[in-house]
Amino acid sequence: MRKPMSWTAAMLCAAGLMPFAQAQANCTDRSQPLASPVGNVRLTLQHNFNGNSGRAVFTEVHVEGVHLRWPRKPEQKPGFEPLDGIVIYEQPDGVGGWRVCREELWLNRKLSGRLGSGPENWNYQFRRTSIGTANHPAVPVLYQGAPLQERNPILKHVTPHYFMHQAIGYFYDAQGRLVEERGFDSDEINNNPVLRNKVPIRPESLHHCIRYHVERPQEVAWHGESTGAQPRGGEPTPLDCAKFTRTNSIWNEYDLLPDGRSIQFDSRPTDKVAPDHIDYANKQLSGAWFGGGAIYPARSDAGSAGQEPPRVGTRFSANERHGLTFTRTQGLGFGDRDRTALFTDDVLTGHDLDIQYNFPFEPVPLEVARKGLDDIYRYRRVRVTSGSRLGATIYEEFLAGSHLPVRRMWSNMNGIFREEFFNERGHPTRTINRGYFDQDAGYPEDLRAYVAAGVLKVTPISDRHFGFRVYEYDASGRERLALVCWEYDTEENKPFMPFPWWNGEQPKQFANRQERVQYYRFKVSKRCGPPDGRRFVVETGEIVNYMRRTYDWGNMKYSYYNH
Repeated sequence: MRKPMSWTAAMLCAAGLMPFAQAQANCTDRSQPLASPVGNVRLTLQHNFNGNSGRAVFTEVHVEGVHLRWPRKPEQKPGFEPLDGIVIYEQPDGVGGWRVCREELWLNRKLSGRLGSGPENWNYQFRRTSIGTANHPAVPVLYQGAPLQERNPILKHVTPHYFMHQAIGYFYDAQGRLVEERGFDSDEINNNPVLRNKVPIRPESLHHCIRYHVERPQEVAWHGESTGAQPRGGEPTPLDCAKFTRTNSIWNEYDLLPDGRSIQFDSRPTDKVAPDHIDYANKQLSGAWFGGGAIYPARSDAGSAGQEPPRVGTRFSANERHGLTFTRTQGLGFGDRDRTALFTDDVLTGHDLDIQYNFPFEPVPLEVARKGLDDIYRYRRVRVTSGSRLGATIYEEFLAGSHLPVRRMWSNMNGIFREEFFNERGHPTRTINRGYFDQDAGYPEDLRAYVAAGVLKVTPISDRHFGFRVYEYDASGRERLALVCWEYDTEENKPFMPFPWWNGEQPKQFANRQERVQYYRFKVSKRCGPPDGRRFVVETGEIVNYMRRTYDWGNMKYSYYNH
């Protein structure tokens, strides 16, 4: 396995850059952003093949699951098109190479008045209609001289025929890291009397900000997008990167850990999203922002024919108020420290085994995810396993700092059918079965042994609504049957079913199905109590409430949905 590189080094190498030896001046002058640079730069005239405001020079860098758009010189046919073109500027990167530091979108001065009024479509309309038609003749943007551009000897020959619509500046720090992308719109469009007041002019806009963690500058980047920041109550969108926070912008956060794992997390302000697009947990807990992300394992050189097998990421969700809300992955690799005797391959063999951790008890800082979720064991949590061979979903509650469950609940489409309780040492204290229980699950239920010992004297029922069996365990682990449920014949004042239930004796006979239904309806009840059947403790309709009050059945807080 190759040695993982740091995040910054990986990002810069992928972009063809390395750290600076010394600080370099930005080629976009913030005081005169529409002035085309002339010193210590080289420029290239390029086709604007996608008509997207010069963004053709952006490519995506993929580093271990991290996706960051980085300015690079495109491989295109040089020269302007009849309608428009891009000027790309590069400057020395300080280590013998070049980096893109600015781009300008230029448009043909022969523009048509048939343009849309919205900012989302006017660049597209420029390209399609700038030559004009018979019904909509072109109305040119008059040439009145452009000294800020004409000081560049190459652009001096361009400005009579094209005008600069927008400039995009890329700003770097002293280490050569991209920290800001900013756009500047030219006001020369106002020279056109038809287009004036139709095309919105935004003198300056902030496209992207990139922040690097101070404590781990060589490993982590925070990437905030101003496109997610909408004006709030008349407040203008910030133009200063320092003013962007999770509460007013879309954030994309990337981490590359020393062991090669990578992390991606996206968050957005809660009040910028339609309420029906926010899930239950975030509606209840989110605060000012919420989001989700994934952690990807380190790449390896393994794989047939040089192809690396696909990696499965661990997804997670978080919000401001609660921190982490859940993590989810497929396979037993994640959370191995919480594996108990139950989780053997023959029990949990499934095609789509899914492991999820919920944190409904206490806030868990987002920092836990930024460190790769290695510290989730320090917090009280619920592990949810689904997709097993049994077709059941298994919930396990762990106390902070412990890898032994204090509670385990089994559930399927018919509801909860088994619940187990443990002490802090992982020894069982109580087990409750309800209804039919699959013997293949690894917990055989030997009720006949209790009959042979003279303890069980009624026929337990397997009704999925009422068929409870409660087992208690002492300090030495000895099991005691504490409660069962059975059918009781109120007319004859005795248990309705024969006992023992395997002796072949037939229950009460009826002439037809209707007679049986009527008898069950009015003369047979469900009762639960000690296994000797001498007294009952619950009437029909009260059994579940009794189990909740007496044995804490079904009261496990396994997610945000059962607060």
